[in-house]
Amino acid sequence: MEAFVLRTSFLVQTNELPLHFESALSSTSSTPKANISYSFLDGRHKLRCWLSGPTKEWVNAWQNAAFDIALVVQKEFFMVLCRFGKEGWMMTSFQWHHIPMEKRVRPDLWNGANIEILFLDASTDQLLGERTVVCGPEFTASLCGAILMQSARKWVGDRAYEHALREFQQTYTSAESLVPLATARTLDIPSQDVIV
Repeated sequence: MEAFVLRTSFLVQTNELPLHFESALSSTSSTPKANISYSFLDGRHKLRCWLSGPTKEWVNAWQNAAFDIALVVQKEFFMVLCRFGKEGWMMTSFQWHHIPMEKRVRPDLWNGANIEILFLDASTDQLLGERTVVCGPEFTASLCGAILMQSARKWVGDRAYEHALREFQQTYTSAESLVPLATARTLDIPSQDVIV
């Protein structure tokens, strides 16, 4: 099964699942550009972060930086917003009905959601590093609740979904503009090892 990735204003055919919206990280010349996608397959939350021109230092910095994640829920989809440290916000959308039937598992509202973050080289898709974030009960309830709401809703079809996503993108042109609309937000600050 193939899905489509909406990149700015055009559709690109891809084998990635599920359908997601990508937004490039606003960056300075020293910061690698990044695209993200969120998926919930087989009951696992994953956030893939493709870095363009990554260095080991940047991957290490992003693995150890404070991780801010927020959720904006819409009728046909929800947006996951995130940033590492003081870098710019990035966003991606999620839609339950783009998950293959055999990969659909209803999420657990009561246990903290573990979000596996994969750092990938954008040109080679090589895994550069990973990190796991354990979300608190409030954010978990909001995230899993949004997934359950989508799963219970009748699917409107790809055309209506893509139209709603494009309209949303035209209204909110940056991830930063969505942060005030977040219905849930959490911050993960990795613990620092102290050598005594």
